Amino acid sequence: MNKVALLRLADKLEGIGPYAKIGPIPRKRFNMRHWGVPEQFVKVTIDGRTVEVGVSDFPCGTAACAAGWAGSDKWFRKRGLYTGENRMTYKNIADSLEAVEKFFDLPNELANQIFIEREKNKTPLQVARNIRKIVANTE
Repeated sequence: MNKVALLRLADKLEGIGPYAKIGPIPRKRFNMRHWGVPEQFVKVTIDGRTVEVGVSDFPCGTAACAAGWAGSDKWFRKRGLYTGENRMTYKNIADSLEAVEKFFDLPNELANQIFIEREKNKTPLQVARNIRKIVANTE
C-alpha cells in the first residue's frame, strides 16, 4: 500500500497540508462516477498505443472523482499517475482501475472501497475519511 500517496490524496480532497492555500475540493466539482477531463493533453505511448493524458488541472467547472483529482495534480503526475480523457493511466497501464490499483499499490478490494463504491463516498471529505481509515487499519 502506498500510504504516502493515499494520505496525500486525502490531504488534497480535504484541502489541508500542501493544499491548505487551495482549500478542499468543492462538492459540486466532485463526482465519483467520472474520472475527469483535464484542460490540456499530451500524447504518450502506453502498451504500444498512443493515448492522451492530462498535464493540467481541470478547467473551471469540471467534476472528477478522487482518482481523477489525483491525476490532475502535479505531485501525482510527477510520479506517473495521469487523468486522461475520462480515464486513468499509470506507466504502461491504460485500464483505469488497474492503473489506480498499481499506483496506490492496492488490492482490488481496497481500490474498489476507495475509488468505486460510489454510494458510500458521496463527498470529497467522506472519501478522505475513508482513505485515512483504510490506511490506519493497515498499520
